[in-house]
Formats: sequence, C-alpha cells, structure tokens
Amino acid sequence: QISGAKFNEEKLDWINKEHMKLLSPNEIEKNILEWLPEDGMRNSKIAPKLTPLIFERISKWGDVKIVASEFKNLFYAIGFSDQESPVWKNLENHPEKFDKTSEYLQKVLDLLKSVENWTYVSVKGAIEDYAKKEGNGNVFWPMRFALSGEKKSPDPFSLAEALGKVETMERISKLINFLRDITKPTITDTKNISANDQDTFNNSNKTGESTNETEKVLNE
Repeated sequence: QISGAKFNEEKLDWINKEHMKLLSPNEIEKNILEWLPEDGMRNSKIAPKLTPLIFERISKWGDVKIVASEFKNLFYAIGFSDQESPVWKNLENHPEKFDKTSEYLQKVLDLLKSVENWTYVSVKGAIEDYAKKEGNGNVFWPMRFALSGEKKSPDPFSLAEALGKVETMERISKLINFLRDITKPTITDTKNISANDQDTFNNSNKTGESTNETEKVLNE
C-alpha cells in the first residue's frame, strides 16, 4: 500500500492478553510471581492470592511490576498514619469522624464474621444492605483503605476475596484499633480535672494502679 503502515499498540496488547488467557491458572500465577520485584513482594505470603487481581490489569508480563507498585501496600503489613485519612469525605468535618468510622468498620467486621463461603459475591452480600443504610462511602471507603492502605485501589470486595477471610479481618481490626487509639484520652486531656482527681490520677500512674474513681473521671 502507498501510505505507511500504522502500529496499533493497543490492538497488539489486546491480542497478547487473549493468548495469556489461554494459559492455565498455575502458569499465570507462576509467570506473575516471576515478574514481581524481588524486594519482598515475590516472597510475600500474600503474593499468590493477589495474582488474579494483577492479571486483570495487565496485557503483557512486563506490566506486572507497574501494577505491583500501585498495589505495594497489599503485599506488606500495613502501617496506618493520620496523614492518610481513612475517613470518607462527607465525614471530614464531623467532630466525631474517627469514632463514627470505627463504628462502621466494627459493624462490617461483625457482619463478615458469619460469612463462610468467602467470595466476592458473599462478602458484598453480607454488607451491602448496611452500606446502603449508612451511606456507601462511609462504609466502603474505610473498608477499602483498611485492606489496601491506599486511597486508590481495587474495590473492597475484590480485595477481600484476594486476601482471604483471615487477612481481611485482621486488617480491618488493625484500622479499628488505630482509630480508637487516636481518640483515647491522654494526659493532656486531664488538664481540666479537679485538683483532687488530678492527684488521684498522678498517684495511680506512679504506682501503676488504676482506681475506679480515676477511670470514671477519664471516661467522662
């Protein structure tokens, strides 16, 4: 033909992915694990569970490292920070945003405990009615954040299915504890306690003992 040939990379990627789909699940997992970075991802206990999520997002094996870098927190134990808020945007200005978010997550945890056949459908089915009642963002956003540690990630049901029940429950529990720690009373919170009660608080700190009176004051 007279005109120059055009190289359609998008079409080539599509053809390549169609051939990749013909491989067995074991071959797909093997190839993805081999392409994962060696900085702990490849040997992570969670890596084999994440291969379906990665495979959905690649069209050639070279894409594995790119996708893995986007989901890096999935491979490791997540450490939460108050710099990365797990609170849904509609709650950002709420005075009890951390308490409310931990309540939503606790309810999610309670609902998921009864799920036996752990799949995308069963996880979604267990919590979607509750999410509709309280607001999808209020429930699904912190759940996804708990599982991925990222603001951008696959949906929480895909993550839960990939991570498995035990890992999912552990990660949600970890974020609940983190949020509750944020709202715990500290010594600076006791500055308005009366002198007598402050002495009781200080004495209990010195002896390592906690009196019922002190606990009552701190909880008020």
